[in-house]
Amino acid sequence: MLVAILGLLGFNLLMLWGLERELFWRQAQFWFLGGAIFYSIRRIDRKDLFSHRWIIYLFALGFLSLPLIIGQVIRGSNRWLNLAGWSIQPSELVKPWLIGFLADYLSQKRLKTFGDFFLLLFLLGLPVFLVLIQPDLGSAAVMTVALVGLVFLVYPRWSWWLAVILISLGLGLVFGSRIIHPYQWDRVVTFLNPYQDPLGKGYNLIQARLAIGSGGWLGRGFGLGRQTQLAYLPERHTDFIFATIAEELGFIGVVFLLFFYYHFFYHLTKKIFTSRDKFFFYLRMGVFIQLLAQTSVNLAMNLGLFPVVGLPLPLVSYGGSSLISTLFSLALII
Repeated sequence: MLVAILGLLGFNLLMLWGLERELFWRQAQFWFLGGAIFYSIRRIDRKDLFSHRWIIYLFALGFLSLPLIIGQVIRGSNRWLNLAGWSIQPSELVKPWLIGFLADYLSQKRLKTFGDFFLLLFLLGLPVFLVLIQPDLGSAAVMTVALVGLVFLVYPRWSWWLAVILISLGLGLVFGSRIIHPYQWDRVVTFLNPYQDPLGKGYNLIQARLAIGSGGWLGRGFGLGRQTQLAYLPERHTDFIFATIAEELGFIGVVFLLFFYYHFFYHLTKKIFTSRDKFFFYLRMGVFIQLLAQTSVNLAMNLGLFPVVGLPLPLVSYGGSSLISTLFSLALII
């Protein structure tokens, strides 16, 4: 696990060094802070950390509400808080806390009726709704997959899930147009045919494809990518850092990146099935689902296999909130 994390760290800092030195030094500070949190949390009893689950839940709701009240507006979204000159993203930081809340809830309470089941999904839906209206469709989708996926693994009762799906569809038909912004629908349509508007809505996806395709086997060379270095590729250090790696390091570089991710998730899987009780099993499974979903969506988005939703690549994309959240999650389960 440590070798895999260090390998992904190497990719993260190497690519930022080639893109912009200021980003490199800021990310190095995030790694230092995240590493300190990682080793501190490992010394704390995880069950004690999540024993007051309702306090954690209410704190998560309050923290997610802050961007809607005093948030920093960036590109039309209220996802960030400005703290002493640093931008933090609550939707990233609360992910492990919500997974821990759910793990403790499932290990302590048995859902005997559909009412209990529906109440739990309603509780999980509130934080997802707060993220969705910021708007942050990508984080809301990953949170939904992680939380609902864990509940489904514990309670795979098809009659209950069918009823929830029908209720969700009804709510979606009534309120969907008010919650989902027009530009988010445009992303789905653009994903199907990005060349319909190559200089507008399809620009990001087309530039990512050009960057990946031009890398070839060995890449254009470190720091020599045309799409990345000339800034044709948007979000080259965050959402589309995979395209940056593919262009500059080529197919061989991508193979090494995926090799480290393979070992990362392989060791996470081993941790899941060596859990000593239900709480640790649920906690580890929830973190595994969340990180696997986020990694898969980001890679598919870069390759044009999924709509652009704005998700960082875990441990590789630039960003303090995502990095610290991921290292915190790993500290909980290792």
